Formats: sequence, C-alpha cells, structure tokens
Amino acid sequence: MAETSNAKPIWMRLDGGALIPADKDAQDRISRIKRDGLVMVQVRQPRNPRQHRMAWGLARIVWENTERYASPERVMDEIKVNLGHCDSFMLKIKGVGEVEQLMPRSIAFESMDQTEFDAFFESMIDYVASEMIPGIDPIALMAELRN
Repeated sequence: MAETSNAKPIWMRLDGGALIPADKDAQDRISRIKRDGLVMVQVRQPRNPRQHRMAWGLARIVWENTERYASPERVMDEIKVNLGHCDSFMLKIKGVGEVEQLMPRSIAFESMDQTEFDAFFESMIDYVASEMIPGIDPIALMAELRN
C-alpha cells in the first residue's frame, strides 16, 4: 500500500550512515516498503524551543532598549528583512508607481529546521550587535538571553 502525500511524518534516528526508525509507528510504516525499495525523505532536524524563545527574547531586548520600534514583532520583521529572510514583490501605489515590497518570512517551527535556525539565530546576534544596538557585546547579549 503506497503512502499518501499527506501522510504523517515519521521520526528516524541517524545511526552511523543509516536512518533507523525511532519508534514503533516509524518501524510499522517502513516495514510496508518492499525490500530495497526507493524512499523519498525530507531531512529536517527538530527545532529547539529554547532557542526559539531566545530569538524572541532578543527582539524584546531591542524593543526595550530602543525607541524605534512599536513592538518586538516589528523588531523581528526588520531583522528578517535585513538578513534576507523575506520575499520580494512589486507593489503598485497610486500616485507613486511601483515600489519593491519586502515581506518577512516565517521562522515558525514548520518553516525552518534546526540547522537553518542555528544559522539564522547566529546572524541575528551579529546583526543586533552591529546595527540595532551598536557597541553591545554579543557574548554578554547571549548570556542575558540564556538567563
């Protein structure tokens, strides 16, 4: 029986160079595939909820220490756009013409895996320390976020 495209993802564990079913559900689903059958896999590492909270904590720190932003969400929007985590499209404005609109993309758990988020978070720290709160020590900033 073939799996449908909307089948629930299964958890696998990397053991050496092989993916091994991580639980009974995964084992049951894998056992239905014929021996030496080709399987399509989308590799994603689960996200670290603590690091996600730290990213939003960073946006809150910027918001609390500057007067430029209306909310931590607007801080996050600026960070995303300036780090290139956005989509671009042309917006036609009456009386002005066409202008490029940058729309921040999501950093929700389903939108980025942990590998992608690690790189994004590291870039966030660098961007905040160099552009949003110049002169702040990135190491001290990380220590504050961990508390």
